[in-house]
Amino acid sequence: MALTSEQRITKSHIAIMRSKEFCMFAGVLSVGKVSFTEDIPTACTNGRDVIYNPEFIKSLDDKELNFVVLHEALHKVYQHMHLWKKLWKDNPMLANMAADYVVNYAIYEADEQSDI
Repeated sequence: MALTSEQRITKSHIAIMRSKEFCMFAGVLSVGKVSFTEDIPTACTNGRDVIYNPEFIKSLDDKELNFVVLHEALHKVYQHMHLWKKLWKDNPMLANMAADYVVNYAIYEADEQSDI
Protein backbone atom coordinates (compact mmCIF):
# COMPACT_ATOMS: atom_id res chain seq x y z
CA MET A 1 0.00 0.00 0.00
CA ALA A 2 1.35 3.41 -0.98
CA LEU A 3 2.03 5.97 1.72
CA THR A 4 0.01 9.19 1.80
CA SER A 5 1.76 12.51 1.29
CA GLU A 6 1.50 13.16 5.03
CA GLN A 7 3.10 9.79 5.82
CA ARG A 8 5.88 10.41 3.30
CA ILE A 9 6.70 13.77 4.90
CA THR A 10 6.85 12.07 8.32
CA LYS A 11 9.10 9.36 6.86
CA SER A 12 11.35 12.05 5.37
CA HIS A 13 11.56 13.89 8.70
CA ILE A 14 12.64 10.67 10.40
CA ALA A 15 15.25 9.91 7.71
CA ILE A 16 16.69 13.41 8.07
CA MET A 17 16.74 13.15 11.87
CA ARG A 18 18.60 9.83 11.63
CA SER A 19 21.20 11.16 9.18
CA LYS A 20 24.49 12.21 10.76
CA GLU A 21 24.88 15.00 8.17
CA PHE A 22 21.43 16.48 8.68
CA CYS A 23 20.28 15.44 12.20
CA MET A 24 21.14 18.94 13.43
CA PHE A 25 17.95 20.13 11.72
CA ALA A 26 15.68 17.86 13.80
CA GLY A 27 14.51 20.77 15.93
CA VAL A 28 13.76 22.92 12.90
CA LEU A 29 11.66 20.14 11.40
CA SER A 30 9.60 20.15 14.60
CA VAL A 31 8.86 23.88 14.46
CA GLY A 32 5.71 25.10 12.78
CA LYS A 33 2.82 23.39 11.12
CA VAL A 34 2.99 21.14 8.06
CA SER A 35 -0.01 21.40 5.76
CA PHE A 36 -1.03 20.40 2.25
CA THR A 37 -2.81 22.22 -0.54
CA GLU A 38 -3.05 22.08 -4.30
CA ASP A 39 -3.05 25.90 -4.41
CA ILE A 40 0.75 25.97 -4.77
CA PRO A 41 2.80 24.08 -7.39
CA THR A 42 5.49 22.55 -5.16
CA ALA A 43 6.31 23.59 -1.57
CA CYS A 44 6.85 26.77 0.41
CA THR A 45 7.46 28.16 3.86
CA ASN A 46 6.61 31.38 5.62
CA GLY A 47 9.67 30.93 7.82
CA ARG A 48 7.80 28.80 10.35
CA ASP A 49 5.11 26.68 8.67
CA VAL A 50 5.64 24.54 5.57
CA ILE A 51 3.05 23.84 2.89
CA TYR A 52 3.35 21.05 0.33
CA ASN A 53 1.36 20.20 -2.77
CA PRO A 54 0.36 16.53 -2.31
CA GLU A 55 0.54 15.81 -6.05
CA PHE A 56 4.07 17.21 -6.16
CA ILE A 57 5.02 15.01 -3.20
CA LYS A 58 3.68 11.95 -5.05
CA SER A 59 5.89 12.74 -8.05
CA LEU A 60 9.13 12.56 -6.01
CA ASP A 61 11.22 9.58 -4.99
CA ASP A 62 12.44 9.42 -1.37
CA LYS A 63 15.77 11.16 -2.01
CA GLU A 64 14.10 13.99 -3.93
CA LEU A 65 11.52 14.39 -1.19
CA ASN A 66 14.24 14.53 1.47
CA PHE A 67 15.90 17.28 -0.56
CA VAL A 68 12.66 19.29 -0.71
CA VAL A 69 12.03 18.88 3.02
CA LEU A 70 15.61 19.97 3.78
CA HIS A 71 15.27 22.85 1.33
CA GLU A 72 12.28 24.27 3.19
CA ALA A 73 13.93 23.60 6.58
CA LEU A 74 17.05 25.52 5.57
CA HIS A 75 14.97 28.54 4.58
CA LYS A 76 13.78 28.47 8.19
CA VAL A 77 17.30 27.94 9.58
CA TYR A 78 18.71 30.86 7.60
CA GLN A 79 15.65 32.97 8.47
CA HIS A 80 15.32 34.02 4.85
CA MET A 81 11.77 35.31 5.21
CA HIS A 82 12.63 37.49 8.21
CA LEU A 83 16.18 38.74 7.73
CA TRP A 84 15.68 39.67 4.09
CA LYS A 85 12.13 41.01 4.40
CA LYS A 86 12.93 44.22 2.50
CA LEU A 87 14.42 42.29 -0.42
CA TRP A 88 11.36 40.02 -0.51
CA LYS A 89 9.15 43.10 -0.61
CA ASP A 90 11.23 44.90 -3.28
CA ASN A 91 11.78 41.95 -5.62
CA PRO A 92 10.12 38.67 -4.56
CA MET A 93 11.33 36.67 -7.55
CA LEU A 94 14.97 37.72 -7.16
CA ALA A 95 14.83 37.18 -3.39
CA ASN A 96 13.41 33.69 -3.88
CA MET A 97 16.04 32.79 -6.47
CA ALA A 98 18.90 34.03 -4.26
CA ALA A 99 17.58 32.22 -1.19
CA ASP A 100 17.09 29.02 -3.19
CA TYR A 101 20.66 29.13 -4.53
CA VAL A 102 22.04 29.43 -0.99
CA VAL A 103 19.87 26.61 0.36
CA ASN A 104 20.44 24.25 -2.55
CA TYR A 105 24.20 24.77 -2.47
CA ALA A 106 24.31 23.93 1.25
CA ILE A 107 22.35 20.71 0.67
CA TYR A 108 24.44 19.66 -2.33
CA GLU A 109 27.65 20.22 -0.37
CA ALA A 110 26.46 18.14 2.60
CA ASP A 111 24.77 15.50 0.44
CA GLU A 112 28.09 14.10 -0.80
CA GLN A 113 28.53 12.48 2.62
CA SER A 114 24.86 11.80 3.25
CA ASP A 115 23.14 8.46 3.42
CA ILE A 116 19.63 9.82 2.84
